[in-house]
Amino acid sequence: MKFELKYYRHCLLTFALLSMAVQVCFAQIEFTEHTIAGDFYGAWSVYAADIDGDGDMDVLGAAYEADDR
Repeated sequence: MKFELKYYRHCLLTFALLSMAVQVCFAQIEFTEHTIAGDFYGAWSVYAADIDGDGDMDVLGAAYEADDR
């Protein structure tokens, strides 16, 4: 009886882990596009980092042609 219980418990745990792995692997991630600057010509580099420590990602960019508006 103990062997059967261990076997079924093992099968159930394996099934649960495989189900979670399949859900993670095939999860659909949705993104919403937001234009930050439409006239950022000659972009050299763009980075996303939490500069001010508020938990939100900030965008940093450098360009050849600066338009300081």
